[in-house]
Amino acid sequence: MNLATESATSSILEHCLVGRLLADRQIKLAYFAERMATTWKPVKHVSILQSERDRYLLQFHHKMDVAKVMEEGPRLYDNFHLVVERITPGVVPRTVALNHLDMWVQIHGLPFDFIQQGVGQGIKQFLGELKACDSRNTIHGSYMRIKVRLDVTQPLKKRMEGLYQ
Repeated sequence: MNLATESATSSILEHCLVGRLLADRQIKLAYFAERMATTWKPVKHVSILQSERDRYLLQFHHKMDVAKVMEEGPRLYDNFHLVVERITPGVVPRTVALNHLDMWVQIHGLPFDFIQQGVGQGIKQFLGELKACDSRNTIHGSYMRIKVRLDVTQPLKKRMEGLYQ
């Protein structure tokens, strides 16, 4: 492969994502592609190809669309989460571990003085990697909202005991 080909490939990969649908049944690709394009409203077109039973190659035609999809998650189709990752040069898409999902989580039942970023940092160790704290979290709110990176291979945790002690 020459340098011009490598550059062209890198340019194409900037516009591609690989995804896995966390579904317990087969889905119809045409409906899936149509619904996701309608949901994402890309500046330009998006092509979705099925590479394996539950894996998809998503090719956007504008890098802003890729950034928007990566940033705005989670992504849902028919109540099933779509886990997506960027594809890097030299990596075979089917080998990308699609096991992490960024998700906004509401934490209820906190004492008023616990609704702050420092507490979010502590909670992240329980849930997963902390990606962001909602800037609107205040002591006047009824819950705290944080964005965490969850490992979808692990069961969801519903309660965190002993936080207040």
